[in-house]
Amino acid sequence: MALALSLRRGSWPLLAPAVGVLVTLLVLGPLLFLAWMGVRQGEGEFFLRVGPLGLPAVIGRTFLLAVGTTAFALVLAVPLAYLVARSDLPGRRLLRWLAPLPLTIPPYIGAIVYQVLLAPGGALDLAVARLRDLPTHQVSVVPFYGLGGAGWVLGLFTFPYIYLLVEAALERANPALMEAARGAGLTPWQAFRRVTLPLLRPALLAGSLMVFLYVWADFGVVSLLRVRTLTTIIYDYVQGTLDWGVPAGLSLILTAITLLVLALQRHLLGRAGYVQIGGGARPPRPLPLGRARLPALLFAGLILTAAFLLPVAVLAVQAARMRPAALAAFLWAQTPYFLNSLWTAGGGATAALLLALGIAWLQERRKTGFGLSIL
Repeated sequence: MALALSLRRGSWPLLAPAVGVLVTLLVLGPLLFLAWMGVRQGEGEFFLRVGPLGLPAVIGRTFLLAVGTTAFALVLAVPLAYLVARSDLPGRRLLRWLAPLPLTIPPYIGAIVYQVLLAPGGALDLAVARLRDLPTHQVSVVPFYGLGGAGWVLGLFTFPYIYLLVEAALERANPALMEAARGAGLTPWQAFRRVTLPLLRPALLAGSLMVFLYVWADFGVVSLLRVRTLTTIIYDYVQGTLDWGVPAGLSLILTAITLLVLALQRHLLGRAGYVQIGGGARPPRPLPLGRARLPALLFAGLILTAAFLLPVAVLAVQAARMRPAALAAFLWAQTPYFLNSLWTAGGGATAALLLALGIAWLQERRKTGFGLSIL
């Protein structure tokens, strides 16, 4: 309390500039280094070197993958969040805890799992070949490699980013607004479209932004599923030439795309305030699903199965092929790497939280730092 009062009274006049300088250095430092490496080779030489890489096609392919993945994630996340937060779906309290669990599986691990299941010669092809009494090489049920497979895997394991934000926004929304809309004669769909959806706009844009930018920066999934994107050509160029000039320039292009998308998000939100005035709202009455209850259960169950239960089952089956003693010895040998991951995740999360709090404080208390929020 004393610290809050001292900050409010402005007794630490150097704190705001210090936070701003720190965030600027941490964010702009790497970007300035990349810019310096890219500028050293000259504009003409850069375009001469990237010419054979087919950069426009790569950017267009990555854009299509990002848009498709984001749309797929929205289709999974928004109905699921609404079912959990506002309907009488059986087991929705349990589903509220299970839905974010796909985030515990790294997407590249998910790509490996679905390679085992859907890739040529995988479990699905083997099952169909045996059923039809055909050689395995003559059966290819799913064209898994390419944009479709990458979009499937990335969408399955990133949709919880959107789900968490939308579900939280629905929980905060005042149910009296929907009831007033229904009382005015609107159907449930019309009330959702005209009342609830505008209130969800910030959550939808924020979640979609996270998924969209994640796809642009992903390397593991696209490299496993043979999709050529900006990250894969950066990696291939470094491995093939050990020249950092072109990769630095390509990284700046990726950064410019990110800044452009962030600016577009701020433009779409505009200066409107998304605040509900009033308090003491009672909990919303669950929307009765009626005949749609069974399809809704199937929808939620299929999502959870595809994004969490099935990958975990495949990994468990693969691990069960080892003898228990050998598996225990292997897991024990990985202890240092588990600890490294734990410390890295904890340190990164702490640093990100502190930076976010600093920027938020600059914006809300000092009315500065809006440029930092974009960075």
